Amino acid sequence: MGAAPDPARAFVATSGAQFSLAGAPFRFVGSNMYNAAGDPAVYECGPYMGDPERELDDWFRRARTEFDGQVIRFWAFQSYTKGGTDWRAFDRVFRLANAHGLKVIPVLENQWAACTQGDYKTDTWYADGYARPYGAYPLSYREYVSRVVARYADEPAIAAWMLMNEAEAKSPSGQANPDALYSFAAEMSATVKRIDRNHLVTLGVMGSGQPGVAGNNFERLHALNTIDFLEYHDYGRNDEALPGSETVRRYVDAQGRAQYVDTLASALLMARQMNKPLLVGESGMTTCGPLPGWQPETAESRAQKLAAKLESFFANGGAGYLVWTWNPRTACDHDFTSGDPLNGVLSSYAARLRGS
Repeated sequence: MGAAPDPARAFVATSGAQFSLAGAPFRFVGSNMYNAAGDPAVYECGPYMGDPERELDDWFRRARTEFDGQVIRFWAFQSYTKGGTDWRAFDRVFRLANAHGLKVIPVLENQWAACTQGDYKTDTWYADGYARPYGAYPLSYREYVSRVVARYADEPAIAAWMLMNEAEAKSPSGQANPDALYSFAAEMSATVKRIDRNHLVTLGVMGSGQPGVAGNNFERLHALNTIDFLEYHDYGRNDEALPGSETVRRYVDAQGRAQYVDTLASALLMARQMNKPLLVGESGMTTCGPLPGWQPETAESRAQKLAAKLESFFANGGAGYLVWTWNPRTACDHDFTSGDPLNGVLSSYAARLRGS
């Protein structure tokens, strides 16, 4: 018999509605560390680092030892590379992820203005604006993605490429434009697949009714054969372990197939029907000075409610779950950090998933 594959050097794959790694099931918990590629000599968007080599090493060490995180999602926008000319921050993220046994998901652009250029992305950006430089960037999105994917096509630390953070498409007047988003997703996912045959690709959406994604557009986008898995962000329904579970099966078409109704329960059902994995790319609750409009929680109640969400998600076929967001210094707002009871919830569930 040959030696078993080394998970540290293996690429994440799909096996039906689940992920796999080195030939074994790969069901995971983890977190977002959106500024993992921050570097004061290149670009930062907080939590800030003065010595990224030392500090990111510490962040990744704590992710493994404190909440047994297996996957980290982070911003990989053009900002963090000085327009595709300085790759030191990305090189560091992947090197240290490998050192700590982590897989990472680089998110290649933001729907929103935060940490990037070009402000909010309207439907015209999805129609053709991504093919031209935007904001103060020297490269178009298409050219930037082609460069970053080619550079790291053989990097095993990468779990998957995510084209966007929370993609949606509407006109300045608010009119949804699903066709613009669909054509963008089709072209760019095919572009990534043509350059990189090793890594999974997804679009990156909230999935809870946004323009261009709502209803059966969610299925249409994720049915593309160059989109490997579905994504959903679970916010604002703290007291529901599986949002939408009471109503999801009431909506069927003429053939008896359930229709997508913009809830997490519906997304899980859709993933099973499509035989593709579903990732919760973000899920969080506010503590310690909650933002206006958000339901306040204590650290203890947040941990208990996220434990219930994890239980329901994985019991219903979920593939991976990433909390928003780990912070090295604070547990206020949506952040959690060392000493938070959420760490124990995540590490306990990670152990259960490894044993399943």
